[in-house]
Amino acid sequence: MSEHDARLLARVTLRDQKAFEKFYDQFCRLVYSLAYKIVKDPQEAENVTQDVFVQVWHQAHRYDAAKSSVKSWLVLLTRSRALDRLRSLQSSRVGATVLIDEAEQQQQTDLAMERSFETELEDAEIVAHARTLILQLPVEQRTALELAFFGGLSHSEVAEKLGEPLGTVKSRILLALRKLREGLRHLQEVHS
Repeated sequence: MSEHDARLLARVTLRDQKAFEKFYDQFCRLVYSLAYKIVKDPQEAENVTQDVFVQVWHQAHRYDAAKSSVKSWLVLLTRSRALDRLRSLQSSRVGATVLIDEAEQQQQTDLAMERSFETELEDAEIVAHARTLILQLPVEQRTALELAFFGGLSHSEVAEKLGEPLGTVKSRILLALRKLREGLRHLQEVHS
């Protein structure tokens, strides 16, 4: 998904209006809801959302995929715009500093949750990929691996249960682990 987002943003950099419309449709709810959490006013949240997307249109070239995902970059832009808006709205009111501090703390919590969610998605993808790889193993290797790692049996217990020589069982488990490691290494290369 983030690769798709980066390609879409690259098209925005080239002033592709259709790409910008797709980009807006994809992220407008995220930007608005985050802006609303900070400014706590629907009209001001709409203003912040508009400011953020105007900034994206003019400064998409500043996005650096090596530093963050497109979503994280948008979150930072939105946070900055919303806090600026909040400061200007609250400059004449008592307690503006408290509101801004609360908004910044909430934003830090939101960013931590987003990072946690992205990590969970990556972990879930790795687990799903590992399950697929395990299912693709030859039956003998898969059975030995499952008994050892998921059944908690020692290699000798696996050999006894399967009625196979210990060396055969160890070889099957070793081959299965190599195949899994190679498959997971390939997944990591795709994501880096």
